[in-house]
Amino acid sequence: MRNYLRGYFFERRLRLFLEKLGWVVIRAGKSGPVDLVALKNGTILFIECKEGNSRLRKEQKANEIELAKKAGATLLLVSSKNLRSFKKALEKMEKEKTEVAYALGDFMIIA
Repeated sequence: MRNYLRGYFFERRLRLFLEKLGWVVIRAGKSGPVDLVALKNGTILFIECKEGNSRLRKEQKANEIELAKKAGATLLLVSSKNLRSFKKALEKMEKEKTEVAYALGDFMIIA
């Protein structure tokens, strides 16, 4: 239960940050294949949140990549270890109106 709560609060922090920047954010959590879905101006981000040393399982990664392709979404992995740099990259993308793949490439999950 403790790990669940840590993950939940990490997702919540990220969700609130995205909403502050004007993104519409849907939390899928345990029931969905990804943790957060963020939408803004036709851009779709599927975000997998990992707290601490949690890792993305191989099968889960393959399923999420396939789903992102079908939806035309960019699949991102954001962890507590890279949250600060993710926030900076997203803010820079918003300010400079750069492409998602260019601005957030370091966080993308690629097959």
